[in-house]
Amino acid sequence: MTLSAFSAEQLANVIAACPMGLMVVLMDSPDEPDAWRVGYLNRAAEVHSGVVPEENIGKLHKEVYPAARERGYVDMFARVARTGTGESYHDMFYDDGRLAGEFQGHVERISPRSVAVWFENITKRRQTEANAARADMLAQEAQQRADLLAQLEAAHKKAQESLDTYDLIASAADEALWEIDFETPGEPLRAQSPCKFSPRFADLLGYEPGELPNTVGTFNQVIHPDDRAATTEAFVNMFRDPDSRMEIEYRAITKGGEIRYLLGTACARTDAQGRPRKVAGAIRDITRQKQSEKELRERLALIEQQRNLIEELSTPLLEVWDDVIALPIVGALDGRRAAITMQGLLNEIADKGVRFALVDLTGVEAIDAATAEHVVRIAQAVGLLGARAIITGIQPAVAQAIVELGLELSAIETRRNLRDGLRECLEITLRERAPTKGAPRGGLTDIARRTGKPA
Repeated sequence: MTLSAFSAEQLANVIAACPMGLMVVLMDSPDEPDAWRVGYLNRAAEVHSGVVPEENIGKLHKEVYPAARERGYVDMFARVARTGTGESYHDMFYDDGRLAGEFQGHVERISPRSVAVWFENITKRRQTEANAARADMLAQEAQQRADLLAQLEAAHKKAQESLDTYDLIASAADEALWEIDFETPGEPLRAQSPCKFSPRFADLLGYEPGELPNTVGTFNQVIHPDDRAATTEAFVNMFRDPDSRMEIEYRAITKGGEIRYLLGTACARTDAQGRPRKVAGAIRDITRQKQSEKELRERLALIEQQRNLIEELSTPLLEVWDDVIALPIVGALDGRRAAITMQGLLNEIADKGVRFALVDLTGVEAIDAATAEHVVRIAQAVGLLGARAIITGIQPAVAQAIVELGLELSAIETRRNLRDGLRECLEITLRERAPTKGAPRGGLTDIARRTGKPA
């Protein structure tokens, strides 16, 4: 059987008798988004929201529900009417900070200008659920109190056993344990204040059992003089905030005068007024760990030195002629290697007054943007020192890559190979040294004759 088998009157009676509130909202004009009008309200709508159907059908929705725009209902109606996709909502209303009502509902499209809103006031249901949950919680708390009482009785019977177990653990632990009980909570620590140490404490520092006094002053006796102020400050800070946990590394001096590195941790328990009533802690010997860390740092420093040396050797500076140095580059230049290379080249130029720097790329078979940019920066830096940079030996694949990368090299001189770069430097030097205008110039052969060096 389908809904078509029922008459309109029967369907209207079903809707009117539905326990959920139903409201049909109509949009008078698409040009006025706020012009939504209440077209229908069933009797349950009055029960759930207090809105009387006879008094409100036909009114503008914003008059019946003034907060509709602010709470997003008008936008929801328009969205559902436009898209045809239903939406559910859950909303809560407060009065002077207290929950006044809780609603949940669903909106479906009837036509492009009308929607149906099913809603329900679930405030009472939530209150009933909350009361049931509260009753259940009270029952659970009563059971928990009964269980706790039974546990306390059992714990009381095992108290003496626990004390024996504590002494056994303290004797077997690798860490040294200590404990201070305050006769008066919050009293200041004094050198004579009692302090209980586990047997491991004396053994860790090379003393015989019972040789160290069970007082707070023992700490100052064994802690390295240079670390006493820091440890005292750590204790003071812990007492200022008893809920905090103290952790500090310090040095101690053994009976034989050996320095040991210790890691101390401690925490406090307070009374009802927040004053410390008990402080306990543990001390671990971390001397081997410190030695390992020192050895590791030394190894890392050595590795760093070796790395720097390798990087320096990987970009050697060659003095190929008077006032001419060559920088052959092999492989890629990362930021670190480029910085080292540039610094070495600039120092050489500044220290020796070099006039020409040949940056040779013969050993670079491929180039990326970063490497090419570093080469350009090196050449520019050379020019800032008043020297002349010439890039030589650019391979065909490298030249193509530079073009594809869009790098601008027009301001930098280039030559086919290192020999041509050297020839350029020598010819420039020869022209600058020519004694008079019109004097004959002899090229590389003449330079060789004048300098006594082969061309």
